Amino acid sequence: MKYYIHPSATVEGGKMRCTYCHNVLPDGNLRTAFPCSVSVPQPFDSEVEVDVWNCETRVVFKGDFIDVETLPHPQANKLTRLAEQSVYDAGYGINTSGIYPPSHELCDYVSWLVAKGFIKS
Repeated sequence: MKYYIHPSATVEGGKMRCTYCHNVLPDGNLRTAFPCSVSVPQPFDSEVEVDVWNCETRVVFKGDFIDVETLPHPQANKLTRLAEQSVYDAGYGINTSGIYPPSHELCDYVSWLVAKGFIKS
């Protein structure tokens, strides 16, 4: 599932509205299929995300960090490169800690790593 995150909401007329874009949030959920005015340009993925901390990227798959130390060197390098590119594609750099959406290419690569048995699903 792909989604965008709205940072906060208020209740107006019995409906939750984003405090930034003022759209009604279906089911009162901050995760929606449509972007907020302050959303990153690409949607998040429900299984893969990129975590940046201390100028290092880590890929999260189904809530767990992928340990690049357990991957063969070429696969670890490609995963790291795709994670960094995802952060740049979101309009940030690896010097800004946070959670970022993965690129389509990163999601495809994680799926390939799972299919090849490098990562357990």
